Amino acid sequence: MGLSKLKTLYHTIRHLTIVQFSYRIYYMLRSFVYKHPKRIAVKNPEQALIWSPILYCAPSYVENDSFAFLNKKLSITNGIQWNYADYGKLWTYNLNYFDFLSQEDISKDTGLHLIRNYITNENSLKDGLEPYPISLRVINWIKFIGQHEIENLDINTSLDWYTRVLLKHLEYHILGNHLLENGFALYFASYHFKNEKWLKIATTILTKELQEQTLKDGAHFEQSPMYHKIILSRVLDCIYLGTQNDWEKDTLKDTLRTTASKMLSWLSEITFNNGEIPYVNDSAKGITFSSEELFKFARLLKIDWSTVTLNDSGYRMIRKPSYELFLDIGTIAATYQPGHLHADALQFLLNYKNSPVFVDTGVSTYDKTPLRTKERSTSSHNTVETTDGNQYQVWGGFRVAKRSKVTIKEENDSHIIAQLKHFKSSIHHRTYTWDDTHISIKDVVTSKDNKGTASFHLHPDVIVSKISESSVRINDSTINFEGDAIALRIEEYGFAYEYNDIISSSKIIVTFANHLNSVISL
Repeated sequence: MGLSKLKTLYHTIRHLTIVQFSYRIYYMLRSFVYKHPKRIAVKNPEQALIWSPILYCAPSYVENDSFAFLNKKLSITNGIQWNYADYGKLWTYNLNYFDFLSQEDISKDTGLHLIRNYITNENSLKDGLEPYPISLRVINWIKFIGQHEIENLDINTSLDWYTRVLLKHLEYHILGNHLLENGFALYFASYHFKNEKWLKIATTILTKELQEQTLKDGAHFEQSPMYHKIILSRVLDCIYLGTQNDWEKDTLKDTLRTTASKMLSWLSEITFNNGEIPYVNDSAKGITFSSEELFKFARLLKIDWSTVTLNDSGYRMIRKPSYELFLDIGTIAATYQPGHLHADALQFLLNYKNSPVFVDTGVSTYDKTPLRTKERSTSSHNTVETTDGNQYQVWGGFRVAKRSKVTIKEENDSHIIAQLKHFKSSIHHRTYTWDDTHISIKDVVTSKDNKGTASFHLHPDVIVSKISESSVRINDSTINFEGDAIALRIEEYGFAYEYNDIISSSKIIVTFANHLNSVISL
């Protein structure tokens, strides 16, 4: 390993917590001698768990044992391949989650067929025995057998075994949403088997992690609206589980309701009027439930939420009669777990008349490829890249090494001034000013050459109708540019509509020296 790679590694691991570092070493050393716990035949629970589904997952199981995840379909010909890896690890993970048991059209017989097939192949499982997919599968199996009042010794024996395997691999080496999912799975398993020891562990994990991972404004600290909704849906599921299956040993209920209320407040504030979330950082369409579905679920559970002022999450939403302006002016909140973050500080998104105009390029893959690196890069977002390069040193798919520092210099009802101090040397000041019909974005770069490149990514439905040396006409709006030594051009880019679904669109690129003033007239 060269000196450069060693430096990158150092600047990555120095942000880890002692817990993460200790568990990484422990799991690495233990791997040489570790063996999974033995399977133990268990009895069916004395009292069957009750589950009546409220939320249904998008269809991913197709007839004849075929599956479609992340816009890639696998047609089964010679038996279900639970270790299928040709579509990438995330696809394999989805296959092993068993979310399809929660799709509305899945029958009891089909679900049982899939579960039994999985149990038959347990000895050959690979990714499916990792703690994250185990966690989601435990939850989905328990929901399904509760819904259909299934009493099956083999299924319960496997559920017990998965839970004991999970307990040996709790993801303290990762923390973040992974450890939360471990806690949620233990919570469901404890209810299913009425296991007080598992409930105690789940309560310890969820109490600490929900407090740690929920910021003051209610956002999940990994700053991905998509993962925020995933975690919120799980919190609501746990509350619903408790309402349907009262257990006096459970002391977590108040914590869950308080957390849900805070997370709902943030989601309500961050959701665009058209119902979509800002697809920033690792966020994509088609992965989790809509905001409105989660709001309806919360109302059913009689959970109230209120208006919240956005702060710790680093996001702002400015709403005017004809447009909504979303701003990212924050720094890394989950300093020890930034795997789902992009180098996108000081960027903006804009919806005009409930339609997206300026967008994030999105995320189309989790595979460790040049495309993954590109989608996380500064040039793939509506901000300024200096000659120092990416604002954060993103690498390895889910790693961040050196980090720039973002500070808010001034903020009121009509403008925000924020500064990014690059980890090398450059400084980028960006000032947003707005009224009912205009948005002004003023950029000032201070560096050795004082040069910057501003990017403005357009939604594929936006039509560029006229271009001049200093302005661009888009649909019925105009964006004008003023500054030093500006050069304007239009390029194509790949807009990630969903995972593995990239649509060609246009981006405006403006190079400048010292300063640039961009005015959007609506």
